[in-house]
Amino acid sequence: MTLGAIPESRAPPEYELEREEKFVNGRLILLAVDHGPNSRKAFNWALKQFVTQADELHLLHVLPKSSGTGVSCTSPTSGSRSDSPVYEATQVLFQKLAKEAYDIARVRVVPVLRDGDAGKEICAEAARLQPVAVIMGSRGLGLMKSLLIGSATEYCTHHCPVPLVIVPHNYGK
Repeated sequence: MTLGAIPESRAPPEYELEREEKFVNGRLILLAVDHGPNSRKAFNWALKQFVTQADELHLLHVLPKSSGTGVSCTSPTSGSRSDSPVYEATQVLFQKLAKEAYDIARVRVVPVLRDGDAGKEICAEAARLQPVAVIMGSRGLGLMKSLLIGSATEYCTHHCPVPLVIVPHNYGK
């Protein structure tokens, strides 16, 4: 080794993705998003308080199944999910959030779109990815309403296999 050379073991860390798609010195974080204001609050909180430059932020949006909800995630004309207005709005949301995450925190964003029950899909994705944390917003329904009508946050509180950060609905007031 020559004088002034940095030993190989002390070389600056690289923030590039390895072949297994994990950052060398970053963390993988899962953030549940939708089109509501509480999701936006959780996103803003995560960027300001939780993520760092080397992290990889997976944005998960779960489209509801169209069984009796009145919300269809497939196009009535083609039957394709990619032609539906809900799918298109979600793609716009992903692009907007990814740009904002990069501009504010310089993090890499991976959009993830799933169909089904939000709570179950969030927990399944957390089990698959094994992030350091799942971050999600809360609508602030209260105990009785969340028990009666169900809540993704309530479900994840009991079933999430990794640490769960719940940003309250009144955050930032």
